[in-house]
Amino acid sequence: MRSRARMLGRYAFFLERFRGRYDLAETYYRRALARDPEDARTRWNYAVFLETVRGRYDEAEAQYRAALRLSPNDPALLGDYADFLEHVAGDADRAERYYRRALEVNPLHPGNLTNYATFLTEVRGEHGRAEALYQRALEVAPLHRNALFQYALFLTDVKQAYADAADLYRVALEAYPGNGAIMANLAGVLLLGGTEGEGRRMLEACLRHP
Repeated sequence: MRSRARMLGRYAFFLERFRGRYDLAETYYRRALARDPEDARTRWNYAVFLETVRGRYDEAEAQYRAALRLSPNDPALLGDYADFLEHVAGDADRAERYYRRALEVNPLHPGNLTNYATFLTEVRGEHGRAEALYQRALEVAPLHRNALFQYALFLTDVKQAYADAADLYRVALEAYPGNGAIMANLAGVLLLGGTEGEGRRMLEACLRHP
């Protein structure tokens, strides 16, 4: 029964993410959980579905919490719940507890390091701690897209270190060529930093990009 339930859960995820068939995906999430209520991965995926697709936040939180009861030491799940608490529930104190818990479980998880750093920047204003976490994330995963992007934003907005931010965007653009957001932000910091020729060329390239 458990393998059948897991297969149903995976099919629900496929329908959601790759086919956009949300009603059918929810039917299969429910079928999977009816067969195996203790499948943490399906509860987690269903929580994200309820949060991001349906906007049924109370139900999403219930699924996150159920998943965490089943898998309390999964750093990615802990990080996702922390992100939910920060951005959806608006509960900064609980969000911080879960970010910390996630990093206790895995201190080298680049996504959680980045998200907690951004939390410290935007919510707590603790810029020194935030920068140390961004740097640790990039030590662990030098080409992690969100870490590169968020640290470059930090260098731009908090430190006005435009040349350093531009260097990070260049690394990101080399790793993820054609990314419009990276191109636009690189153009912006080049113009802010006084490198107008390169900045205009990058802006023109960005505007030509589909």
